[in-house]
Amino acid sequence: MLEKQELLNGLAHCIGTEGYHFNALFGRNFVYTDGIKFLLENADCYWLLDAVFSYRKTQEFQVWELEVFADKTAVLTMKEDTNCPLIVEQKIHHTSFPLDNIKLYAVNDHCCESGNYGDRVVLMLDTEY
Repeated sequence: MLEKQELLNGLAHCIGTEGYHFNALFGRNFVYTDGIKFLLENADCYWLLDAVFSYRKTQEFQVWELEVFADKTAVLTMKEDTNCPLIVEQKIHHTSFPLDNIKLYAVNDHCCESGNYGDRVVLMLDTEY
């Protein structure tokens, strides 16, 4: 796992994606970007991917935010957009996630160019949107 500043430096370079990745648990209709892959591998937080995709709702666009507190507890929330009410709120009793917070977007992709997967959900960093 990278230290906080190293992780932030690496994430600063994540402004687009060259490929999409999938987790066999969720199949090819739930994919994530290179930036998410970097985050998962370097913050050791595959649990975050599991949480987002397991809560996946029907909204076309979702804003996911993870806020980590000083006592290493956290809260994961999801809204349909920035100024909308919360749809999901999960309290996390302990985490080693190195950042204070992170924002992710889950977007329904109806124009899949990288394969015939039909509609799919793409999870990305806010900087990759």
